[in-house]
Amino acid sequence: MEQMELDMRQVLKLLEKRYASILEIARLTRELEDALGRDDRASALLTLQMRADEMAKADEYMEEIWKMGESNAQNLQKLRWLFRTEPSAASEEGEEERAVYSLRKKICQMVERLQASDKRLSQRVAGLKSYYGTTIKI
Repeated sequence: MEQMELDMRQVLKLLEKRYASILEIARLTRELEDALGRDDRASALLTLQMRADEMAKADEYMEEIWKMGESNAQNLQKLRWLFRTEPSAASEEGEEERAVYSLRKKICQMVERLQASDKRLSQRVAGLKSYYGTTIKI
């Protein structure tokens, strides 16, 4: 039985879709901050739902990538290397691998910004009951 080689173009395509979803999450987060700033509860709730839907899509893209590793151990090992190795420490074998590492770096940076925004939102909305414990103004 012939083993299928990992389709790096498909991995890259799915990772690009994940990045686009994360950019959309960032846009929706800004909309949520605006809605909360205006005390517009209806818009905030709608935006929260849209944001949750986009988060689910981003997760689905990553699940699809990991499923590509189920066909054989080599594919799984390559995916683990691509997604668990620090991009700066990884040997960049080819153009597609470099593109994966570049996108991973962009995704990590955007997620860090989103986490900071979420912290501010949580503190603003929940105050002392926030996971973060203090209140701040946006």
